[in-house]
Amino acid sequence: MQPKTQKTEELEAKFNELAEQIRRDTGFSSHIADRVKHPAYQEVVGMGEAVLPLIFRYMEEGKGGFWFHALSAITGADPTTPPRRINEDFVALNISEMEQAWLIWARQQGYRW
Repeated sequence: MQPKTQKTEELEAKFNELAEQIRRDTGFSSHIADRVKHPAYQEVVGMGEAVLPLIFRYMEEGKGGFWFHALSAITGADPTTPPRRINEDFVALNISEMEQAWLIWARQQGYRW
């Protein structure tokens, strides 16, 4: 882990504020689209590559947040396996496996958090 500078501390504070706002505003919803379309989520995506270590740490600490769309939008990658379709209306997502796939990918790409 690298020493924190004022800039990284400010970035981390802003990310934590946005993540909390997303959780507070969409935590009641089971629809992923509610989270992904939220203005705070879009602001996180707009923070770009600098926010990736914060998202990876957030995921590794089990704080949730369903960051897969943000990660794909920022990196252009998707190391997760496709979800399994159970029937017409239900798609099974194994969130834990998806998080682990992203964390493995991040380490392979040299990200540290």
